[in-house]
Amino acid sequence: MREALAHRLRKEDLYQGLSSIICRTTLAAKTLRHKQQMTVPNKEANKSTDKDSLFFSCEICLNQGKGLIGRGKNLLEMLIMKVESCDALLVVDVQKDFCPGGSLPVEDGHEVVPVINALLYKFSFIVFTRDWHPPDHCSFGDPPKFEDGSWPAHCVQGSEGSEFCEELNVGETPIIFDKGVDPNMEEYGAFGRPDLGDLLREKGITRIFVTGLATNYCVKNTALGAVKQGFQVALVADACRGIDIPPGAVNETLDELREAGVVICSSTEVE
Repeated sequence: MREALAHRLRKEDLYQGLSSIICRTTLAAKTLRHKQQMTVPNKEANKSTDKDSLFFSCEICLNQGKGLIGRGKNLLEMLIMKVESCDALLVVDVQKDFCPGGSLPVEDGHEVVPVINALLYKFSFIVFTRDWHPPDHCSFGDPPKFEDGSWPAHCVQGSEGSEFCEELNVGETPIIFDKGVDPNMEEYGAFGRPDLGDLLREKGITRIFVTGLATNYCVKNTALGAVKQGFQVALVADACRGIDIPPGAVNETLDELREAGVVICSSTEVE
């Protein structure tokens, strides 16, 4: 009963937001049309004033439109995301080398672990991805420049750094998808090869919830790869951490994902 009521309220919020957009857009259009039809007694004397007034009205309408669109996005992302049997949870690269103390740590990377652990019991199908690099992988630089093709050696096959974080509840028989195994191929995303997509389709999965490290690298590329393969994709923002260099890089990534059709949600909205 509570769940149904919450869903109804959120739908009503969405309808109200859309109605507001329609009403205010209509009002703005009427205002502009009225101004265009106005007759001014001394046209030349008032030409500049009328022009400035018209531009000012346009500016107000544009600003209001931007605000309403932003609110519309928020309303869409507020909707409760009910987990169904056709959903899968994808845990991307929550490995020791990407957490504090590792060779390529993501700031506060360990903080995703309790959030992901709380999500695990909600899904019947879960895949853990991991970087599983050979020692001579093409992404390693010596010395590293901390950029594509020149990272510190990380997640080398069989090394301690390649292990999942100890606190992550991987379970006794996890489904693990390895990537970055070809020494001559960069592979940030888990959908660079068809294997994972084929597995998910076999299991009847149509929507994927993405979590893990790092937001603007492996998480982003995994989410975009899933969209290209025809899956619906949601990124659970508080179950991810990114490398915010330069500042704002993570937010830019989230905007890019939204543009691609990925829904950005929080773990509290996944039920």
